[in-house]
Amino acid sequence: MNASSFSNRDVAQALRDVADMMRLKGENRFRIAALDKAATNVQDLDIGLSDMVAAGQLESIDGIGKGIAKEIATLFAKGEMKTFTTLRQEFPSDLLEILRLPNIGPQKALALWRELDVSSLADLEQAAQAQRVRSVRGFTAKSEAALLAHIAHERNRPPAGEPIGLVLPAVEGLIAMLRAADATLKAVPTGELRRWQETIDQIEILVASANDACLLQDLQGLPSVAQATWIAEGERIRVDLHMGLQVHIAVCCPVDWAWRLVQTTGDAEFQKTLERHGRQVGYAMGPHGWVSLTQGAGLSLAAPATEKEAFTQVGLPWTVPEQRTGWATPDPQRTRDAARLITADSLRGELHAHSTFSDGRDTLAAMARAAIEQGYQYWGATDHGVGHGFGDSLDAAALQAQAAEIDGLNQTFAEQGIDFRMLKGVEAEIRADGSLGLDNEVLDRLDVVVASIHSALRQDVETITARCLKAIYNVHVDILGHPSSRLVGRRDPSALDIPRILQACADTGTAVEINCNPARLDLKDVYARQAADMGCQLVLNCDAHQVADLEVLRYGLGVARRAGLSSDNVLNTRPLAEVLDFFHPT
Repeated sequence: MNASSFSNRDVAQALRDVADMMRLKGENRFRIAALDKAATNVQDLDIGLSDMVAAGQLESIDGIGKGIAKEIATLFAKGEMKTFTTLRQEFPSDLLEILRLPNIGPQKALALWRELDVSSLADLEQAAQAQRVRSVRGFTAKSEAALLAHIAHERNRPPAGEPIGLVLPAVEGLIAMLRAADATLKAVPTGELRRWQETIDQIEILVASANDACLLQDLQGLPSVAQATWIAEGERIRVDLHMGLQVHIAVCCPVDWAWRLVQTTGDAEFQKTLERHGRQVGYAMGPHGWVSLTQGAGLSLAAPATEKEAFTQVGLPWTVPEQRTGWATPDPQRTRDAARLITADSLRGELHAHSTFSDGRDTLAAMARAAIEQGYQYWGATDHGVGHGFGDSLDAAALQAQAAEIDGLNQTFAEQGIDFRMLKGVEAEIRADGSLGLDNEVLDRLDVVVASIHSALRQDVETITARCLKAIYNVHVDILGHPSSRLVGRRDPSALDIPRILQACADTGTAVEINCNPARLDLKDVYARQAADMGCQLVLNCDAHQVADLEVLRYGLGVARRAGLSSDNVLNTRPLAEVLDFFHPT
């Protein structure tokens, strides 16, 4: 790669490579942490790092001191960071592939290299196939087989799209700058982003332009844009962002806006069905609207003023953007369902969140005030219970102390005439054996108990399913939190038998969470629909650890609307009295 062409994402990866090399070396953990922090900070920058190197401004970035600034400058000048060049003389760079495998740390990676001369994934696969890995301390026949399965899985995995939580803020930033420019009349995300897909393969924006030439110039002058070029003159622009994302901008005239939204939002199957239905009633999809196939060549219906009009012109039911995927047969039921889909205004509170009592960053009081400003009537304080495994977890005494603080806050709200109640709760860890880490007497004193799995995620399907079922059948468990334990684009879901779990939740009256954090989005849409069909109540929670996290609700709403959920399917659209009665029926 040409040194000048490094994106911010490339720089972030180079910093992580240095950090991992230093882990192999056993270097100071604070230096390693500083590199990790710098990598995170530069990856999300809107401004190109090459410009900051040239201006000598790298040290103005949070987390970048003189030493890391020199490393980045060397990367741009010579194509590789100085520390990486030095450490590459001691360790093969491909060893990082092994270090980053599940359950492989620096010590195991080094042992494989030193004892078996394994320095790449290909080497590791050959050694495992020859049953040599099990001879190294820390490995067994079972872990050897798991490594082979993981390598095969990764090889066959289709290329992953970008997580929506990364893409959408970057696109919204670009759109905000475009809207401030004279050439842009309208601009919105479209395609997969508008359908709220959890991962994005192609990033698309629709822009209504007053002047195409000026639009391109505006894009080329934006600080977040590395390059902008026409793909098709007057129709489509490719934009490369400094952070490493590529955006396609569809350009249209203002009069074609509604029609182009219809054309660009749905997936390929939706568009084919739309075209097929149009032809059945005598119209084809033209560049500006529906074109008659029977009333003279090229005779068109009037350009639709709205998307709904584009549907009704040919007798089709309105379909919301989130559901414009995989259409089979146009169905009038869609029109009725679209009006009933859940919205942000439907929610009356949340039932899974954290504070400084565990791993949250804001106090109970700050979180409560933010929930009130959100228009909520209730908010569940569910800090991590004993057994979470990452520190800052609450035992019975800590829960009692938190309960006293919650009582004080609720008294203050009542005295101020605020219709809001903070609930006493916990996120109980489902341990490897299915126990919850807290006695039932402790759980019985709480308003809400969320049970979640955070550890031993690689158990086989029968073991982890039995473990989860044991928790669900505990009468004190009210909500199953982020059931599959996946992290979008970073960690596969556990082997949990989701249909069995959902049936158990339906049978026991245990609500099932849609975790709105864009890193989780768990349950995913197909299982959320299945849960609703089975009779489960679902709960939308931001799993907020700080006030700012309440903003991620929209990602979970996207999942819920893709699943076709209405307020009837979502428990926290109900008044508090009904929620508590659902958890603790009399």
